[in-house]
Amino acid sequence: PLQSGVLAQLVDYLRTRPQAGKHTIVEKTPWSEYAIGLLPGRRGGTVKILKESYPTRDDAEHAIFKKRVKALCKEYGITD
Repeated sequence: PLQSGVLAQLVDYLRTRPQAGKHTIVEKTPWSEYAIGLLPGRRGGTVKILKESYPTRDDAEHAIFKKRVKALCKEYGITD
């Protein structure tokens, strides 16, 4: 469960972004190795799988969240 209403709104916003180039979880080895892929944005397209891998689905989800927030910040000219 999310701890704040603002965080819940951010997560909902990130989930509703356009599909093209959106990060998604790819299960490389069932229950033990996950990667991040980029959606093609059209049916029948190929998901581009990135090189990094994660031991748990939670780790992959957290990495995707950070990538989506970073992309959103970049869109608004916010840098770290």
